[in-house]
Amino acid sequence: MSDPALHLRIPAPPLPPPGAMRAANLRGLSGLAAERGLAVQALLERHGLDPELLEDPDAFLDCRAFAAFLEGCAERLGRPFLGLELAARQAPEVYGLVAAACRAAPSLRAALCCFVRYLPVVHSTESVLELVEGRELAELRWRERTAMGANEQANYQGLVLNLRLLRVVVGSGLPLARVGLPRAMFRRAVPPLAGVLRCPVRVGEGPGHIAFPKAWLEAPNPNASAILFALLEGLLARLAGTGAGEEDFAARVRAFLASRLGCGDVSLQACARHFGMAARTLQWHLKRAGTSHSALLEAVRLERARELLAATHLPVAEIADRLGYRERASFGRAFRRAFGLSPVAYRQSARPCAH
Repeated sequence: MSDPALHLRIPAPPLPPPGAMRAANLRGLSGLAAERGLAVQALLERHGLDPELLEDPDAFLDCRAFAAFLEGCAERLGRPFLGLELAARQAPEVYGLVAAACRAAPSLRAALCCFVRYLPVVHSTESVLELVEGRELAELRWRERTAMGANEQANYQGLVLNLRLLRVVVGSGLPLARVGLPRAMFRRAVPPLAGVLRCPVRVGEGPGHIAFPKAWLEAPNPNASAILFALLEGLLARLAGTGAGEEDFAARVRAFLASRLGCGDVSLQACARHFGMAARTLQWHLKRAGTSHSALLEAVRLERARELLAATHLPVAEIADRLGYRERASFGRAFRRAFGLSPVAYRQSARPCAH
């Protein structure tokens, strides 16, 4: 008999829609602001962001709105290097599944290749990363896919988080040749960064970067796990192959609804909030894919109903109630339209009598 554990399906995490990022980047901000007498909820709303994002790190928010929000927080708090302070309270786990894979990677090279390839897939679609190797130095470089406007604080946060990820893999002994920040607006950060990082800080028109001796790319990870890394990298590779079109977005919305059905809010507003966009925008994307929130929710409900009818003895009325149907009759009509049988008839056909 085959091991049933081998047939378990690992649920795929939802992927960010275009122009969005995971809300995990907000971790620690509420506490930091509260220490200085500022509640960030009102400021989030002012920038078009839902305050509930503070409690849902796996939801998504608009990248531009996030950058503007951090700038507003820095100004209100009088903290010109808020992004540095925020990143100091965070761990690389802000990057989610990618961080977990990097922690299990066999070497720094393997970790950075994974980071460069998959961070834009599962964390932020605006991230463009590159590993560049010179004769003596290697550079991890990053930039935004589109102009974010004033995003000084987000760049500070990204710099520190990226550096912490490197040091998670090979330890705090990683020597830095230099770090770089784009554009002249970052010049005021040079003295504090140089003091904290104890390395030269460059400001220019190129991408942000962290430079270190090339030989460290082969440094082994003392906490590597070959099996875990293979599993996580395989999952990331499959996610990367799902594409980023409207049809893929519809599939992600459907997956989100399936994950919340029966145990969470599956309304249009909750769905839009999770994907970091207005309800009207979400409906627009789904319309381009030839569907709608209500159609996807109906499909998810009926598929779950079919599973429950086949695998349980729950009364039909209870199944209808669990799946959000107000009346058993409306559930029955929807089920018959979808599958050509009533719920009772489907249950009988799915469970032939034993002989």
